[in-house]
Amino acid sequence: QHAHDKAGYVTMMELRALMVWDCRDCLARAGAIAVRYSAVRRQGAGNSADKGQREPAVLDYPTQQRRLLPLVATAYAFHFTGELLRSTIAQLRSSPASGAALAQVHASLSGLKALCTRMCTDGIEESRKCCGGHGYLLSSGIPELLGYALQHCTAEGDNYV
Repeated sequence: QHAHDKAGYVTMMELRALMVWDCRDCLARAGAIAVRYSAVRRQGAGNSADKGQREPAVLDYPTQQRRLLPLVATAYAFHFTGELLRSTIAQLRSSPASGAALAQVHASLSGLKALCTRMCTDGIEESRKCCGGHGYLLSSGIPELLGYALQHCTAEGDNYV
C-alpha cells in the first residue's frame, strides 16, 4: 500500500511540474509574438517621415524593451526550473525517498505552480498590451494562449497556498 501512496503522490507532483513546463511554453510564445510584432511595427519620431527617415521600430523604445525583455527572461527561467523539476521527479520515481523529501518537493511544487501560473498569465496579458490593438486579434495568437494558460491558475486548486 505504501508504494501506491508514493506513486499517487509523485504523479500529483508531476502534474504540477508539467504546469510549470506549460507556463514556459505559453509565456515564451506570447513573448516571441510581442517581440516580433514590436520589431516590425514602426511608430513615432515626429517629423522623421518629412526628413526621409523611417520611423523607429516600437522595440527600439526603452519602455517597450523594459516591458518585454523580462518576460522573455522569465520564460527561460521557467524552462530551467522545469528541467530541474523533471529530473527531481524522475529521481523520486526511481529511488526510495523519505517522507520528508517528498514533502519538501511537494511544498516547492505547490508554491512554484502558484507563482509560475500567475506570472505566466500576467506576462501573456502584458505581451498582448505591448501589441496594441493587434494583440486582441485572434490571428495574433495571444488570446488563445491566454485562454489556455488561465486554466492552470485553478487546476489542482486555486493559487492561494
